[in-house]
Amino acid sequence: MWVDTSVVIEMAQAKNDVSQNDIAHKRGIDLYNKLQNLTTKGSIIYLDAQQRDEYGNNPKLFNEIDDLHIQLSQGIRIQHEVITKQYQIQRMMKVYCGNSNKFELMDDDIFSNDPANILEQSKKLGMFVTVKRKILEEERNENRRVRDNIISGWENIRLNRKARKISYKQALKEEYAGEWLAIRNVLRKRLNQKMQNTNLLEEDFMTFLGESHTLSPIDWWRIETHKSSDLESLKNFYLSEAFKLIPYIEIKSKLLAYLITIDGPVKRGDYGDSEHLSQILPYADLIITDSAMKHRVNELGLATKYNTDIMSLKEFDKIMESLDKLSQI
Repeated sequence: MWVDTSVVIEMAQAKNDVSQNDIAHKRGIDLYNKLQNLTTKGSIIYLDAQQRDEYGNNPKLFNEIDDLHIQLSQGIRIQHEVITKQYQIQRMMKVYCGNSNKFELMDDDIFSNDPANILEQSKKLGMFVTVKRKILEEERNENRRVRDNIISGWENIRLNRKARKISYKQALKEEYAGEWLAIRNVLRKRLNQKMQNTNLLEEDFMTFLGESHTLSPIDWWRIETHKSSDLESLKNFYLSEAFKLIPYIEIKSKLLAYLITIDGPVKRGDYGDSEHLSQILPYADLIITDSAMKHRVNELGLATKYNTDIMSLKEFDKIMESLDKLSQI
């Protein structure tokens, strides 16, 4: 399961007796106790999506939220969202090229370690081991500044689309094409630097790839097609209907297209939540988020398609019932 940062903050506030009201305090304590009990027993797996830049400005509360995430996740870590996306793209390439007859979601796509092994080791030791890196105030401020710039950028995009009267359908088409456009821009920069006899900096490709230890999309394509250079067919794949069926691509494209065509402004958590849900939604049985995101995901048909229960804190009793049911599976 995955819990939105706003919900985690409410639990942390309740533990620190700084809740906004008595109802929020009781709800936060009850939810925390339930999750702690179920995760400690290994009845459910709590996914920590590394949401530190969304914690807020209070240093004490920042550390409390961090500790809460660590405790509930029981040492189980998930991949960076870019890694999950890349694994899914590579697997769809195999299907598209006829090297596989089925696209499947794999646990390795999202977990950086085997949850069963981690839980078994924790049970034997009577504890779990994890590494927590201290985040300095300067780093937190820089992360927030970057996040604020991202939100500002998406709000400008939304206003631009609204002025041009771009529909959701048109915006979705642009989002689906964005991945290929990013590759094309990197290739153009690579070509220009080659013509100028300058080396392409590794960071240029990493801007697109996200992680330096992965191969590039061109390398993946060469492996699947057994051709040294076939950019036209690579382009066809990225612009194909098959590419749109990749869970990460479909979810993120639809959420962002929705985000930039709504009437209201882009809010602080909107982009980050869209990233988290793009990675986690296909793998999660239960997601607890805010009412706006719940409405968005349901309206787009994503919760139904990926068979995921998505709830807000307004449905607290249903959340507790769902957790009980999941613990019995």
